[in-house]
Amino acid sequence: MSNVQKWGYACAGVGLVLAVGTFIGFALADGEGAKTTLLVAATVFTVAGANGLGAGLADNVKTGKWVGMIVGALGFIGWGIAWLGDSTLKTSFGWAAVFAAIAAVASMVPELFGGSSAPAATN
Repeated sequence: MSNVQKWGYACAGVGLVLAVGTFIGFALADGEGAKTTLLVAATVFTVAGANGLGAGLADNVKTGKWVGMIVGALGFIGWGIAWLGDSTLKTSFGWAAVFAAIAAVASMVPELFGGSSAPAATN
């Protein structure tokens, strides 16, 4: 297993654990502010986990970036549609959509957001 695969699978695992934990926290939280914070975090962790999984499966960081971009774009669309339709969690869904878009951009150009820990690709 290459360093890119190890890094990708590790990122996917951490992203999955954090996303599941924050989605559960969102479901159990009381108050709009707590729900918004947890849903935004869960969205970003999901995109990061997908980015790592893509890199791990393909053994290529560039593929991981594109997978993160696609998952972030789908999150933006999905949370945007939920924002349009739901009045009780409108703020939570709106911020989740915004941060899904930010996470998508961060997947493609991590240097804008502080760089990347991904190993240099050798292929």
